[in-house]
Amino acid sequence: MNTNSLKILKQRLLRVHVTCGITVSLLMYMSLFFGIFAIFKPYIDIWEKPSLHISYIDSSKIDYSSMLEPYLSKESFKNSEIDIYLPGSSSNTIELYHDSIEEIVFNPRTGKEIHEEKSDVSRLGRFLNIMHYGRPLGEVGSIVFGLSAVGCLFLLFGGLILIIIIKYKNNVNNRMAKFSKWHRKIFLYVFPVLFLLSLTGAIMNIGYSITPPLSYILSHGETTDMGDLINPKKEKLKSLNIETPMLSINYLLKEARKYNSDLIFQDLVLNNWGDKSAQISIQGFNPYKPFLNGLANEPTIILSAVDASLIKNTKTMDASWDLLLRNILYYLHILWDVDIITRIIVVLFMLFSAIAIAFGVMMFLEKRATKFKGSIPFYDGLEKLCITIMIGCIPAVAFIFNLQWLIPFDILNRVIWVEGLFYLFWLLTFVWSFYRISSHKTIKEFLYMASILFILAPVTHWFNSGFNPLELYTQNMNVILNVDISLFILGITLYFFALKVPNNREEAKTFWQNKSKNKGTI
Repeated sequence: MNTNSLKILKQRLLRVHVTCGITVSLLMYMSLFFGIFAIFKPYIDIWEKPSLHISYIDSSKIDYSSMLEPYLSKESFKNSEIDIYLPGSSSNTIELYHDSIEEIVFNPRTGKEIHEEKSDVSRLGRFLNIMHYGRPLGEVGSIVFGLSAVGCLFLLFGGLILIIIIKYKNNVNNRMAKFSKWHRKIFLYVFPVLFLLSLTGAIMNIGYSITPPLSYILSHGETTDMGDLINPKKEKLKSLNIETPMLSINYLLKEARKYNSDLIFQDLVLNNWGDKSAQISIQGFNPYKPFLNGLANEPTIILSAVDASLIKNTKTMDASWDLLLRNILYYLHILWDVDIITRIIVVLFMLFSAIAIAFGVMMFLEKRATKFKGSIPFYDGLEKLCITIMIGCIPAVAFIFNLQWLIPFDILNRVIWVEGLFYLFWLLTFVWSFYRISSHKTIKEFLYMASILFILAPVTHWFNSGFNPLELYTQNMNVILNVDISLFILGITLYFFALKVPNNREEAKTFWQNKSKNKGTI
């Protein structure tokens, strides 16, 4: 390839990368930003509900039998299937499900039934999660965010090609070159993790959207659920209609431990409880094989509820290769039942990915701004939109954390009020960004606002929940206390960043200037 042809190729690749990048960047930034909160969803789910402010108890010390027997002995429960979810990372309660009744939730410490706030009353964690993949806009939102993940994959590989064929200089002094440098460097470090997150996100968002019609065709109109095709429903266990005393659930769990001591028990399925044919199916998660089980692949121990004899013991590696692969893909994105350290590590990768996107957007906007060369006040509508989406979302999320405990839980249409005020607040940041000509001042104000709101969020929680930090600590509600502490630290951190943001373009030039006198170009 001659020099002229190579030059044209570089220009076209760069132009395609920039055009696609500015289109995809805002959606990917939103997905990463809300995804950070989605990773902590299990903890936010507990923090947001007054009914879940209960002391932690070791699952081995819970008396399941005395708590559940009064319900299991009901006539309507006989010859049927009963699902029981045990306390774990995503819940600190015991939940009982049956076709004949609504969900029953128990306090595992007291054994008493509690009335948990339903999703039409409180769903902060779930809302932040669905914002991560565009679900508020329905199927269209999911597909659009899925396509943005595909676009991100294209940009990642396109960026690698550009870095290889274009000899970028890292010793730079002007702002646009500085933004370009950090945009490239950060993406090189986060490439593996962001690639996996984008790939699995695209598969899940777009895949979920196309599976119903595909399932309908493959099943000849019998079902629209792909799960029914991949994992066909098992035949119902036939009852012998012979009433028989059952062993206690605690004893059955103890016996099951002998067959797979590595398993963390998560949920139980009771079949024909009270009958001679009764079985207990104990499903769990093996933390020593985290990518291979937990979602599509659930290790299961099935015992007779009459004599505790083993009926079936399905371990992690007993699954087919396609089921293991599906579990890996889901697990990489959802991070099912991982520890807090793993969650924080992934969050840091997502945070740096969002920062890399921000540098790319700033580079694009800086190039547009230099056309005016300071002769007139620069007033760019795209710039205001970018500020609203990338910075305005921060105080909007801080605001909804406060709303969660400011709006009474007994108010009619509470979720609509909370989420509606969130959207209104975010929209007002867009209006304010247009009101303020100086984008630097707008960013500074948004960060100050977010810092104050995040600092106030735990205070609002303590005042309205009736639990102060000392009570949360002494009553062993560490998950809830840790959320409060995290929100407070986040607020302090944002205040520090707000102090560092330049007030205008002249200060920004000094801020991004190298201390060394060496200069370079892209």
